[in-house]
Amino acid sequence: MLDTTKALWTSAKEGFFLKGITSAGLITILIKLFGDNYIIYEALMILVIIDFLTGIICSFRNGKKITSFGMTRTIKKVMLYAFFMISVHQLYRITLYLNWIQIFAITFLAITELLSIIENLSRAGILIPKWVTKRLTKYIETGEFNSRA
Repeated sequence: MLDTTKALWTSAKEGFFLKGITSAGLITILIKLFGDNYIIYEALMILVIIDFLTGIICSFRNGKKITSFGMTRTIKKVMLYAFFMISVHQLYRITLYLNWIQIFAITFLAITELLSIIENLSRAGILIPKWVTKRLTKYIETGEFNSRA
């Protein structure tokens, strides 16, 4: 019994160590690809998660069946966003004068996610002021974000 417990503990420690090294390597690669503004990317991923969760809430409230399609779509969206942001960051690294492209890209994606969250909430029956939706939509369409929507 003691040998079995010891073998399981050793196996678990080795597996944990290997996962730790793999995770650290992956994080290092991601920071090199995305840049060191990872807090911005974390905020964007939080918006994606909120969008996914509000979609589930909307489905529950409207009595729709939840399928794996929504999760698949969310995973594809995260992968597309990651590829897009890696490309934008690499473009910035090449030119160094195009920092505004990174800012524009993350703002565009964040506002797109916010619009999706608002859409999900309104479909779930939660009232959202029209001016909020109008302003965000105007920003997506024109790039202008002023007080007159």
